[in-house]
Parts: sequence; C-alpha cells; structure tokens
Amino acid sequence: MPRPVLAALLLLWCPVAFAQTGDSKPTATQQDPESAYKDLVKAANKAVSDWNAEAMKKVKEAREAGQPIPAIAMTPPTKEFIGRAQELATQYAGTDDAVRFLVFICKNASNERNAVRKAVDTLLQAHVESASIGDALGHLEMAAMGFGAKTKVMELLDEVVARNKTDNCVA
Repeated sequence: MPRPVLAALLLLWCPVAFAQTGDSKPTATQQDPESAYKDLVKAANKAVSDWNAEAMKKVKEAREAGQPIPAIAMTPPTKEFIGRAQELATQYAGTDDAVRFLVFICKNASNERNAVRKAVDTLLQAHVESASIGDALGHLEMAAMGFGAKTKVMELLDEVVARNKTDNCVA
C-alpha cells in the first residue's frame, strides 16, 4: 500500500474523543451545563464523523477511478466546537461546571493551540481545588505534548497534588 494512502487511512482511523450520536451544530442556548456538554459532544462527533466519511469517500472514489489519492485535510473540523467550549467555560467560570468544557478543549483541539494553553492556565488558576478536576487529569497528556503546554500541565498536576483534598484526587 503506498505511504500516502497508509498515512491517510491511519489518520482517519485514529479514535476521536467524541461520543457517537447527534446533530452537527452546537446549540446556541442550553438549559444546564450537563445538557450543554452533551450537545457539544454530540455536535462535535457528528462533524468529525462526517469529515471522516467524506475523506474515506474521496479515497475510495480515487482508487476506483485509478487516480492518485487526492489531498485530504489531515485535521478534523474542531475550531467551531473549541470556540463553543470556550464560550461555555466562560459562562460557567468559577464553578466546577467549567472544568468539563476546559477539558473538552484539551481533549479535542486539533489546531487550536492558544485555546488549549488558555484552558490549562484556567484550570491551574481557578480549578486546582475543584472536585471535578480529578476526572480531568487523565486527559491532559495531549495538552502537554501536542500543544506546548507541558510546563503548565506539570504545574497544574503539582498544584492538584499539593492543594486538592477531594476524594478523587487524594491517593
């Protein structure tokens, strides 16, 4: 199998941290943070699923026509959803509900480096002692490695260990 085809298929196959149902647009207003989060995840998943399907369709059509594989965008369409997560994190700023949206940014950003850095910084500045942060810690590896926020992520982890006394953060 030619390398470009293999690379395209591997990137399209990579698991995405989105749930797998819903419509493709985030809703403008939400009744509560849980519903807002579920709607955001559903919409993001739909967009990524559609993106994957379209890319696979192009690959299949090119193969069937005996043509070279066309250039395919290698990053999923996450900008809209990262922006919405930022808005929701701001809407719920200062509460444990903001954590889920900040973590969504860290888990799902593709090219939104500044959004990831800001999300990690907000977690560090406002949520170190949050009961919700324990669930977030396992999702910060991508922020540390892929988005140049390693120092901030390590600082966040150190602060959580030192200051967070909730059950899900105490060893």
